[in-house]
Amino acid sequence: MKKVRLNLEFGAYPLWILGEDGTLIDTAAPKELKEDEVFLGKLDKMQRMYESLFVNDAMDFEYIGDTMPGVRKEVEKFFKEIEEDLKEKVGDSYEIEVWDLKLEGHE
Repeated sequence: MKKVRLNLEFGAYPLWILGEDGTLIDTAAPKELKEDEVFLGKLDKMQRMYESLFVNDAMDFEYIGDTMPGVRKEVEKFFKEIEEDLKEKVGDSYEIEVWDLKLEGHE
């Protein structure tokens, strides 16, 4: 069975589609969700909020999320909602793999 992986990384799309052997097929929403504007909107908002927890400029790449607890909580909320959406909407077609979300004291 193919997998959908939910994982937040700076500069990377939060959903990965993996083949049965674990190889990366695509970094995109599953085809069943490509037209789901509410789901895609949540995904986009979560990624933008997550990336706001970092400074990324010509001089620095630094996590500043410890100074933004409200944004961190929103990211956590979206992450859980998206996990549940994936299980509900495509859980019969894909194995859902969720990587740990670690925001506090992120290195």
